[in-house]
Amino acid sequence: MQGIPPEFYEAAELDGANSWVKFWNVTVPLLWDTIRTAIVFLAIGAMDLFAPVTVMTNGTGGPSRAADVVPTYLYSTAFSDGQFGYATAMGLVLLILVFVLSVVSLRFTSRESFEF
Repeated sequence: MQGIPPEFYEAAELDGANSWVKFWNVTVPLLWDTIRTAIVFLAIGAMDLFAPVTVMTNGTGGPSRAADVVPTYLYSTAFSDGQFGYATAMGLVLLILVFVLSVVSLRFTSRESFEF
């Protein structure tokens, strides 16, 4: 936000814009590319909950594996059950799912970019 020139805010103030209008009509459009990147990173992070689940459940997945997510199931399939081929297939499907989710989120959040 510090990279946005103050002249844009001054021009908005001269037009009579309050702080809310300046935020939505100056700040958000100029930061939209950064916001899009953050949305993609959050979507990818939501798909990878291996560390929090493993730490909170002590690596067991909770009672009856109730807290299991795809990455923890993949890990237990590969290293506890020894089914490396099945775990590799799950990893590939997870990779494709994350890629499709990223492309879809980038398509839905696309708009004209502003340069200053």
